[in-house]
Formats: sequence, structure tokens, C-alpha cells
Amino acid sequence: YLSLENPDLTDKEIDLFFNDTYKQGEGKFSSEQTELGKIHLKRDVAKARQELKDLQEEYWAPAENNENYTEEDRIQAQEARDDFLDDMDEELDDMESLQFQMNDSGEVFEYKLTEDDKAMVGDALSNLDDFFEPYQDDYGNWDTEKLALDMIAMKLQDKIVRSVANQYRSQGAESVLRDIKNPSYEPNQVSQER
Repeated sequence: YLSLENPDLTDKEIDLFFNDTYKQGEGKFSSEQTELGKIHLKRDVAKARQELKDLQEEYWAPAENNENYTEEDRIQAQEARDDFLDDMDEELDDMESLQFQMNDSGEVFEYKLTEDDKAMVGDALSNLDDFFEPYQDDYGNWDTEKLALDMIAMKLQDKIVRSVANQYRSQGAESVLRDIKNPSYEPNQVSQER
């Protein structure tokens, strides 16, 4: 949320802002400051949640039997929807892969899309009216954690992929260094078959 609200800030600046504003950080703040920071955070999370709900309300499809819409309005809405779905199907058909930048030196990971991947996304796109359905139970209660996690994964996918790559690259380097520092002096078994 902070990244979306402050697009000009770097990740480091956002972390610094978050920690200072909400008084996070082991031993940096008094217990009273930390508690006040938690209250501040709770208030801002509620505000962000409300903004998300307002955004959701804005994009809900109008009720089909609404008397304020003429038959012509309904036909135009259906045509616009059909055009949108056709455009999305065309776009999906043209996509062969997704590319993720792995680091600042230009390394790229390419994920090849399968027909199953495309079908799953196409199905989701054709049912946008039901987009929020997985985040509500039968009683209308919201699973805000699941929604937030999915939004984070969607909005920050490049950063997440880059972090995963860097973590595994670091672990691989550590493993190589460990092997160099602790070499095995046992001779390799050589096969005598000819």
C-alpha cells in the first residue's frame, strides 16, 4: 500500500518511512512509542481497507434488472463487455511467456505459458464480475488477508521474483564457499571398466 501511495520512493525509503512512522525496530523505540506506532498502523490499515472497499464498489457491475438503464444501455454495455473479452482473448493468444528481470545487470527469467495457464487466466477474465468472490464466504465476510496477499503477489511480482532469485543465488554461493573452505580429501572412485 505504501508503495502504491508513494511510487517515487525506493524500497529502502519505504522501509525507513514505515519503521519510523510506525515505530518498528527492535530496541530503537520505547515500549510506549511502539504501542503508539501499532495504533497508528492499525488506523492506517483500516483506512487502506476502506479505500480498497470503495474501489471495489466503484467497479462492481451494475445490477442487470436496474430500472435506470434502458435496453439500449444494456445492449451497449454487453457489446462493450464482448469487445473487452475479445480483446483479452486475443491478447492472451498472442502471449507466449512472461519475463521477469532477475537483477540490475539485465538477467531475465522467462516463464513459458502453457495452454492450461492461458485457459485458467481466460476463464478468470471472462468472469470478472466474480473477481472478489474467492475473498468472501457465504455470509459476506471478507478474507482480507487472502485478498491482501494476492494483491501483494500481483502488484509486487517482479520484486518477489528478483528477491527469490537473489536469495537462491546467495545460498548457492554460500554452498560453493563452504565446500571450498571444507574440502573433502577422499579420492574419487574411478571405475575400472573399459
